[in-house]
Amino acid sequence: MAERQVISVPLLHEEAVRFTHRSGLRVHLIPKEFSTTYVSLGVAFGSLDICIPGSPDILLPAGTAHYLEHKMFDMPDGTDALDLFAALGANANAFTANEYTAYVFYSNERFEECLQALLRFVTTPHFSQQAYAKEKGIIAQEIAAYEDDPSAALYMRTISALYPTHPIRNDICGTRESISQISPALLKAAYEYYYTPSNMVLTVVGRYDEQAITEILDCVLPRESSPAPLRRLPVVECGSPSADNLYRMDIVCPRFSIGYRDAVQNQSKLNDRRGYALDIACAALFSRTGDLYRTLYRKGLIGRDFSAVYEWSWGCGHLLISSESERPEDAVAYLRDYLMQIGEHMPSEEDFLRVRNAVYADTVRVFDSPEDIAAADVEQAMCAGDFFAHPDLIRSLTYPYFCETLQSMFTQGQSACVILKPEV
Repeated sequence: MAERQVISVPLLHEEAVRFTHRSGLRVHLIPKEFSTTYVSLGVAFGSLDICIPGSPDILLPAGTAHYLEHKMFDMPDGTDALDLFAALGANANAFTANEYTAYVFYSNERFEECLQALLRFVTTPHFSQQAYAKEKGIIAQEIAAYEDDPSAALYMRTISALYPTHPIRNDICGTRESISQISPALLKAAYEYYYTPSNMVLTVVGRYDEQAITEILDCVLPRESSPAPLRRLPVVECGSPSADNLYRMDIVCPRFSIGYRDAVQNQSKLNDRRGYALDIACAALFSRTGDLYRTLYRKGLIGRDFSAVYEWSWGCGHLLISSESERPEDAVAYLRDYLMQIGEHMPSEEDFLRVRNAVYADTVRVFDSPEDIAAADVEQAMCAGDFFAHPDLIRSLTYPYFCETLQSMFTQGQSACVILKPEV
């Protein structure tokens, strides 16, 4: 076991114990006096992993990581791992993100049995042809549901318009065509390459016995560590966005979305400092209490669902603005003109500080929820970050840096627009 480290946030009186198990598994233990203990096991394999590196590379169809997540709950004896957690009085789930896959459970009792169950089912794959075919139908239904959802369709079409080649353009679930190309043999190959302890992080939040956890790890996981797999992560998008795109769906009111691709964010893997600055910008510029929202609403250009969000991942970053609108073309034109002149509409330092304090408070509030702590800690660990560093990072943001970041977003970034209209 690697040296045991204690990481702390002195101002918040929070701490975490971190060590690397002999198997290579990174372990984060966060003591909290909650009645519920929450556990998340992150695997560094997500929708952005589009191949198994080798000579030659084995290409992975869109949706492979998500498909594998579904299949992991099938046990060799024909049972479902979820039933085992239910018998232990625990709730379990899993999800796939762009950068990783997470397997989670929470329980009020029998925590150690639940932890052993989690580690065993994630390290015991079963890829039968019969179960594989059944799961393909379930995933196809999930894909169809997203395709029929106007919000999901608007989002994915905007991302696809922004990124002609970057794999962020692919839905995490894949498409019905792409999942038809996934075989049990391909899932087995992806599992064997990516699902190694050295490519995982285990976060435990709540009450626990550290010695008991170590003993369970010793019992279930390999005695020796294998090297972490090489990840062929996506590079910066070089293609030009598809500027204006019109689609028709079975909807009542038209909708629009404008996406701005962040050229500066694209230059690095992840940049939490810039990301938080643009989170603040979204709240300061596009909030319901702001001048822009009130002007757009009075002109009848947006609905009450008007929103803006900044997202970033490996090799990409984008700011998305969307709303229902009876006059989507006019709304898009007004917003594009407004944002191209962002220097004239820069939020005041007072607004910046107010929103920065609100973002800081939201981050601090995460420490009150075992589920939120585990989710944030694993997400950051999977993305080469450190959630415990975020409170200080937010407090360090300055108004000049905020203005510089916001100016670069709309002058250097490239944009795409998607409009959904009712079927004729």
